[in-house]
Amino acid sequence: DLMSALPGQTAESWKNTLECVLSFGPEHISAYSLIIEEGTPFYEMYREEEEQRSRGEIPEHLPSEEEERRMYEMTGELLSQAGMHRYEISNYARPGYECRHNIGYWKRTEYAGLGLGAASLLAQQDGGENRFTNPVRMQEYLSGGWREKEELVLGRNDQMEEFLFLG
Repeated sequence: DLMSALPGQTAESWKNTLECVLSFGPEHISAYSLIIEEGTPFYEMYREEEEQRSRGEIPEHLPSEEEERRMYEMTGELLSQAGMHRYEISNYARPGYECRHNIGYWKRTEYAGLGLGAASLLAQQDGGENRFTNPVRMQEYLSGGWREKEELVLGRNDQMEEFLFLG
């Protein structure tokens, strides 16, 4: 996993990062661009700069929108030259090394999440599906709270809708 558009990062330093990682011959790379989410400590630190960037101004520490775009385009170019193809918005792989876990989400295959905060999607005998998430607090989980999970039952129409937007 790699992250671009970090404070202080330039297109040139990002290129160096990609070239260094590629020298190890990985089969798969996830390359994400930093998204600064409201309500996080990072947002509080860089709120003004994020607002500057959204106005097209050049912030002091964050890369400009133009430089962030160059990093994104450079990622696709360099990874493609290295024999990797993009199969999701931020994921690149050599043929045959795509992440089965991620593809399973897009194809809506069943998955069982184990542990705190883990999510599951399991088929029902009637053709419906249950989606649920385990508790995130250890005490609740240990006391059997996972048995009283909140479930969302997906009927046929819900399944078709998800198939369309995930496809």
